[in-house]
Amino acid sequence: MVEANDAPVVEPDAVADPAALRPRRTAALLAAGYVALCSVYILVSSRLAAVFASDEQELELVERMKGTGFVVVTGVAFYFAAATWLRRIEAQRRHLVEQQARLAAADRRALAGELAAAIAHDINNSLMVAQLHVGELRHAELSGAERGEAMEALEKSVTQFGDLARRLTQLGRGRANAPHQPLELGTTLREALELIRSHAKVRGCRLAAAIDDDLPIDGSATGIQRMIVNLVLNAAEALEGRGAIELRARRNGARAVIEVHDDGPGIAPELRERIFEACFTTKADGSGLGLTSVKAVVHDHDGALELDRSPLGGALFRVELPLRPTVATPELARSAN
Repeated sequence: MVEANDAPVVEPDAVADPAALRPRRTAALLAAGYVALCSVYILVSSRLAAVFASDEQELELVERMKGTGFVVVTGVAFYFAAATWLRRIEAQRRHLVEQQARLAAADRRALAGELAAAIAHDINNSLMVAQLHVGELRHAELSGAERGEAMEALEKSVTQFGDLARRLTQLGRGRANAPHQPLELGTTLREALELIRSHAKVRGCRLAAAIDDDLPIDGSATGIQRMIVNLVLNAAEALEGRGAIELRARRNGARAVIEVHDDGPGIAPELRERIFEACFTTKADGSGLGLTSVKAVVHDHDGALELDRSPLGGALFRVELPLRPTVATPELARSAN
């Protein structure tokens, strides 16, 4: 193992690519050539002036004329050389700007493709939940209360379909983010848990929650619920449908902290750098889009997302979102002073 202090020190001028040294080498050669040319000109012209000048006044006139001519000739040469170089530099600059614009457009198209695929992945998740509730409603032995709960869950799934379809439409128009509104985060998280409990991959898991109240945020309820659904599904898939999953939410200063724990095998250290890449998956039948959707929602809410080791033994996904600032009442402000 190589320590940091043992690493070789690379000087700024020590460039591996020899082509990077050509500008300095060319400049040095040009300067040397110019000095040599001027020296030869001065020596030769001075001797010729001494030969052809009949007196000191004529010699002074010749020296003045050859000096003026030298300045004029070199000035004209420098002008054409500088104009040529500047035109080339400007052409290269325009070419670079065009290349950067093309790269930016390609990045936007790639991001739009990733977001569209992630939204399609979320639609598929909501569709699976809706199909489960439709199957429940077909059973005649359901009580009135159970049928009502299934109908309510089905309605929420249909509402999510509409929201996701609107996001796809907005993405096509260049606006991928859903509108934000004041939310109580605890309520939104509990609703997300109710939506995901009946999912086939989650039903065999022990799903627990410890969610604090008074977590006001500005955000998209559909986006937050999609984020939780994807994180819980990701944990359930790692557990292969059997194990413990815990959803925790608490306040930490001016931010809300959401954590999804599981007691599964965790994520290998060598995979942690790639786990949030689009379409990267370790599952044979995975799409690699669930965490892409999570990352997009967190970014849309100006939050932070990180992966850690859970005290339960498995993976811990932690999301931090900014809380909605509250205005202190005059009584509280006076008591603080």
